Amino acid sequence: MSTLDLVGRGACFLLITGPDGTAWREAAEQAADRFGIVIRTASIGVHGDWADAEGVWTRVRQIEDGGAILVRPDNHVAWRSSAPADAPAQVLTSALQAVLAC
Repeated sequence: MSTLDLVGRGACFLLITGPDGTAWREAAEQAADRFGIVIRTASIGVHGDWADAEGVWTRVRQIEDGGAILVRPDNHVAWRSSAPADAPAQVLTSALQAVLAC
């Protein structure tokens, strides 16, 4: 499956995480509630929602296992955290404020 298939067709934001992205997924729920938007999540890797059987995603993702990528509804990367954050909800909220210009 392509990452473009994960993003969909302009319906909502998508937060892609590595296999250690639980904190980012929780942050996405909080941010979605705060801004009244839909943020889907997808974890890619060992024990994630999606497997990376051939290791292609691992080579091109530009994030660590605990990082995250926020994709806009128009399929463009809006923001990336290459590593885990101490306060993921705060970091993601700040990123969304910039993306949404609010």
